[in-house]
Parts: sequence; C-alpha cells; structure tokens
Amino acid sequence: MGSNNVRETIREIIYNLVELKKPINEIDDNENILILGMDSISILKVVTELEDEYNIEFDDEDLNYDNLKSINSMIDCVEKYRRMGMEER
Repeated sequence: MGSNNVRETIREIIYNLVELKKPINEIDDNENILILGMDSISILKVVTELEDEYNIEFDDEDLNYDNLKSINSMIDCVEKYRRMGMEER
C-alpha cells in the first residue's frame, strides 16, 4: 500500500467518524482539520481505526495535535509505524 491508499483510507475514516465544517473532499491534505471540527475524542477514534486498519500502535508521544492535525501528518505517522513494523520482520 502506498501513501495514496493511506490517504484514501484516512479520508474515509474521517468521513465516517467525524462531522467536519466542510466536506472531506474539499479539504486539502495540509489543511488543519482540528479547526474544522475534530476534537480530542474524534482524533482518538480516527487513531484507533488506523491502528486496526494497519495493525500498528501509536506511541503515546505521537498522540499530539502536531502529528494529527492534517491528513498529511496522519499519513506520515501511519507510514512511520508501517516502516517500523516491516523492519521488525
């Protein structure tokens, strides 16, 4: 899976779990989604879904707004953990 698939998965998860102030298809990948309606509870829901989807586990230090404030920042986190998982094999 490349980052395009991760991007689409993240967008789908957000669409299904969070009511944002504008449609997900109008949100730029670098746009701060926290100001569009995501809060700490919805972030945790998205993170939980990502962990389940990709069989990864976010470290507590990565559970902060800077790492999860945009679609691109979420992609970076997911890909970081996927790389770490592949290195362990």
